Amino acid sequence: MITSEQVNLAYQLLLGRDPESSDIVNNLCQTVHSIPALRESFMRSPEFRSRMGEILDKHQDVQLRHPFHLPHILENEKNSRLLYEKWRPKIKDELSKIWRNLLSNNCGYEEIIDGNITSEFIRAPFSASRQIAENIILREEYRWSREIDGEDLNAGIADKISVSGVRYRPDLQGYLTNCDIEVKLYGVLNIRNFYLCGRRLNSPMTEGLEVSISVNNTQEKSFLLTSDRTINLGIIEPILYQDLENTFIIKIYENTNNDFSLEINSPILLTHFVLDDKEIKIF
Repeated sequence: MITSEQVNLAYQLLLGRDPESSDIVNNLCQTVHSIPALRESFMRSPEFRSRMGEILDKHQDVQLRHPFHLPHILENEKNSRLLYEKWRPKIKDELSKIWRNLLSNNCGYEEIIDGNITSEFIRAPFSASRQIAENIILREEYRWSREIDGEDLNAGIADKISVSGVRYRPDLQGYLTNCDIEVKLYGVLNIRNFYLCGRRLNSPMTEGLEVSISVNNTQEKSFLLTSDRTINLGIIEPILYQDLENTFIIKIYENTNNDFSLEINSPILLTHFVLDDKEIKIF
């Protein structure tokens, strides 16, 4: 479920106004189940398209309705795609301005970005905002390719990944690690998600483990594992670079007297990764 604060932020960020009523906010909180779904519904709405048309000095002839009343119709998706294709540079500029303001103030984006943005990334708000804007636009373009063209632009992603810091154990049917795990992506511009999957090897009754995942030293997320044996940890919509290889670093620590500074050997068995909703078992 999403929160009322997230809905209000989406209205302000994408439509530039407050919600019509608390009833609408409550309804969205009960019917929309993730930040990506919330954002995509707003960006597909006639009001958003009209607002972007006004920003670009080209009004779009659409009937304004509440964004969640718009059915997912192929023709609407095609029209949105044409708008983005024609005005892509200006749309990117406008999105960059919004994000530059958020990053400069170092607040307001916590409910939108999965995990945390690193301080190093925020130090250059202009380039950071351009990078985030490019990721947002690519996300829509990749979705349109799947839904309109029937083409998955990441169909061959399994051939564009390299993994270091693991060793395969046939008897366990998985990978062990005694150091940081490094995952590199080559020629991949945008992905919907990145997940590390496996199971714990030590007893679930021992003290917890902490797992951290960082992306290009720009975005990071930490997880505290306690009694669960199954591991399914990841980042939704990671911020990728388009002109460089992208690197994910995974660190695993054991809790020793509430201190997570002790790195340990093979605390988990890695069975596979999930990249852009695709399961990758051999790497």
